[in-house]
Amino acid sequence: MTTNDNAEFLAAVRRTTGGESRAELQDLIVRAEAAAPGAERDRAMDALYQAMAADPSSRQLLGQLLPETLLDPELGGFTNLPGAPAPLHYDRYLCRSCGYAWPVFDIADPVPPPTFCPEDGIGLVFRHAGE
Repeated sequence: MTTNDNAEFLAAVRRTTGGESRAELQDLIVRAEAAAPGAERDRAMDALYQAMAADPSSRQLLGQLLPETLLDPELGGFTNLPGAPAPLHYDRYLCRSCGYAWPVFDIADPVPPPTFCPEDGIGLVFRHAGE
């Protein structure tokens, strides 16, 4: 969060958290506003987030305010990772009859692969990833 985003967030929290029941939040807001930019302000903001997350009504407010102040409007929120999505390939033991497959994710897997298909009892054949 930038300093400007912090200021907008703190102003929004200050507007919506009045009353004696929110005295702790008001103190944390004052502490965050007075903190020097950098690690000190980050610690103060973290303390405010934690206090808000601990109270159900404040947690709801936190959920309403954070998306507005954290998202970069130029990015438009969530973006996919670069590249074309594709399924991951892995080694497997395959039944030629029914298509049953036992995946091999790690060579150090302590569970040995089955020798025969549990569906029809035919022997399994090893296939390398991508085959």
